[in-house]
Amino acid sequence: MPELHVLTIVPEWNDQIAATIAGRGHRVTTAETSTEAVAIALSDSIDRVVVSSELGDELETLQNVLTEHCPGLPVVSFTPESTDSVSASASERSAALVHADGADAIERLVAKIETAEPPVQTDSKERSESSRSSTRGSTVIDDGASRAGELSDDQLFRAINHAPVGISLTDPSKPDNPLIYVNDAWKEICGYERSEVLGENPRLLQGAETDPETVGEIREAIENNEPITTRIKNYTADGSPFWNELTVAPVRDDTGEVRHYVGFQNDVTHLHATEELAEQRRTDLAHEVAVLERILSRVSGLLYTITQILVTETDRRAIEARICEVIAETDGYIASWFGTVDEDDSTLTIRTADGISSVQSESIGLESVPRELVESDVDGGVRSIDLSAVGDPRLVPEADDSEALLVVPLRYSPKRYGLFCVYANDADILDDREKELFESIGNTIATGLHVIETVRMQTTKRVHETRFEIADPSFVLADIAARLEADIEYTGITGGRDGSGYELYLQASGAIDHEIDSLTECESVESVRVITESDTSVAFSVTASALSPFVELSQYGASVVDAAATPECAEIVVESPAEQDIRSLFEQLESMYETVRLVSQRERDRRRKPQQEFSAQLDTELTGRQRTAIEKAYFNGYFEWPRPVDGSEVAKTMDISRQTFHQHLRAAEKKLISAYLGE
Repeated sequence: MPELHVLTIVPEWNDQIAATIAGRGHRVTTAETSTEAVAIALSDSIDRVVVSSELGDELETLQNVLTEHCPGLPVVSFTPESTDSVSASASERSAALVHADGADAIERLVAKIETAEPPVQTDSKERSESSRSSTRGSTVIDDGASRAGELSDDQLFRAINHAPVGISLTDPSKPDNPLIYVNDAWKEICGYERSEVLGENPRLLQGAETDPETVGEIREAIENNEPITTRIKNYTADGSPFWNELTVAPVRDDTGEVRHYVGFQNDVTHLHATEELAEQRRTDLAHEVAVLERILSRVSGLLYTITQILVTETDRRAIEARICEVIAETDGYIASWFGTVDEDDSTLTIRTADGISSVQSESIGLESVPRELVESDVDGGVRSIDLSAVGDPRLVPEADDSEALLVVPLRYSPKRYGLFCVYANDADILDDREKELFESIGNTIATGLHVIETVRMQTTKRVHETRFEIADPSFVLADIAARLEADIEYTGITGGRDGSGYELYLQASGAIDHEIDSLTECESVESVRVITESDTSVAFSVTASALSPFVELSQYGASVVDAAATPECAEIVVESPAEQDIRSLFEQLESMYETVRLVSQRERDRRRKPQQEFSAQLDTELTGRQRTAIEKAYFNGYFEWPRPVDGSEVAKTMDISRQTFHQHLRAAEKKLISAYLGE
C-alpha cells in the first residue's frame, strides 16, 4: 500500500486517529477547524480527508469547498450517530461513512481510508465540472485535463501557494468573514503561521497608526461587493509596521453569488518611503523657493534702504529713528527698537523705538527681560525669541499679531553699539537665512555708527589724556624691558597698512648687556633691527603681525601717544576724544592684561591741530608705498644729520631696492611740500 497523506478534522478523535494512521505507515496532518483544513488542503498535497459530522454546518461548507477546489479528493465521514442524522448532500459527497461505535471503530476507519474511492457525482453539471483529471494518492480520475494549455486544480493551487505576492481568501458566509486560506508569501509578509490566522478576520493586521479612513473605504467596498485597491499601514506578528499595497475583490460563482473574497498583498514599505522622501523634497524645495523670494523681495530691499540711511544721516539718533520707521513699514515686521545692556547696573536702556510702549531712554531691569537678549549682547549671536517669553509689557509691541522677537547685536570689532531688535508677525519668517541677513544688517549698522563716531572723535578739538599702568609680563614693552634689563621708551609705530606687519620703534637707556637679537624669543616679536647704538642708549625696532594694545585701542578712536617700561612695570599714555567713554578703554585693557590701573586722567586741547584740508589732501595724494617710505625714513632717523642709516638700509626694511625707495621718498616729499605750500 503506497504511503498516503491523510488530513483529519475530527477534533474529539484527532489524536487517536493520527496515531493509528501513522502506525500503518501513512503521513497524517490534523486540523481543529474547517477553515484550517481548507487552508491545508489548498496548500499541500492531500490524498484523503477525514471529517466529523459534529462539525455541523461547517461540514457542508467544507465539503463544498473541497468539491469545488479539490475535485476527486476522497472524503471519509466519521460520525458517532446514525446515517440518517447526516445531511443527504454531505453523505452524498463522502466516499465512505464510518460510525464511531465499537472498539474497532478507528480500525474500520483506517481501512476505509485506504480503500476509499471518490464519491459518485449524480448531478450532470457536477460531473462535468469535476471530470478533470487529478492524481491524489492511488486515485486517478481521467477527464482529459491533460489537454495542452490547461492546468489541473492541483497545479493551479500550487502556483498560487508559491506566488511572489501575498494571497488570501475569506469566507463571507461565516461570521466576521474569516480567513480560510493564506499562501506562503502572505505568511512571509505578515509573519503569522496559518494556524494563528485561519478563522480570524484580516483586520488583525491593523494597528495604532492604521488610517481609519482607509479601513472604512475597504469595509464599504466589501459591503457593496466591489473590488478595491489601496495602500494601508499594517503590522506584522511581532508588531513591526509595513505598508501594504492591498487589492480585495469578490469571487462569484456561476450564479453571481459572492462565495469568497480574495486579497492580494504586496509589501511596498521601501517604495512608500521613497515616495514620502520625494514628496518631502518637493515640499522643501517649494518652501526654499518661497523663502528665497521673500528674502530677495523684502530683506534685500531692507538692507539697501538701511545702507542709504547710514550714508545720508550723520546723527546716531536720527539713524536709529529712521531705521525703526522703515521696519514698521515693511511687510512681515511690525515694530523695532535700539537699546543697550548695562550688566553692571543690571538694566536694559531703550534708546529709540517704534511700535512698542516703552519710551525713549527708559531703563528696564534685566530680571524682567528674556535671558537670550542678554546672551546675544554678550556673545554677539543673532537670536530669535518666542514672544510668549517676553513678560515685561514695555517690550511687547502695540500690535496684537506679533509672534517672535529677533535680537541683532551691533558690533564693530571689539566695540559694542548695543542691540537692534525686530518684531515679526510670523515666527516662520525668522529662519536661519533671514537671521544671517539680519546679522549682515547688524554689521552694516554697526559699521555706519562706527564711521560716524570716528569722524566725530577725530574732528573734535578737546581730548582726554589718560595714563594707565600695566603690570603684566605679557605686555610687549614690559617683556622687552625685562629681557634687556633696561628702561624702554616708545618712539613710534609704522606698518600694518599693506598687511606686512607692524614695526614698533623703541629706545633703551643705558648700556645693554644682552643681545638685542634675543628679543625674537618674545611671543609677539617676529624680528629685531638695531637702528643706532651708543654707550648710553640703543635705538631699535621690533616687527610683529599685531601689537597690543597699540592696534586694539585704535578701534575706539584712541591712540597710544607715549609709553615706557621698566623691568618691573609699564605705563602707556592714551589720547582719546573727549566724548569717548574711558571705561570702555579700561575694560579693553583689562581683558588683555592681568593687572591694569588707571593712574591719571585730564582733558586738554589736542596736541596736533592739522588742518582738515591738509590731512585730506595728503591722504588722497599719497600712495601706500609713498606714505610707508616717508614714515620709515622718519622713524629710522634718515632726516637727521649725520644720518645714522642710509637709503639702502631703509629700503631693506621695505623689501625694495635703494633706487625704488628714493623714488617713493622724493614723490612723497614733493606732495607733502605741495600740500603745505598750496598751489
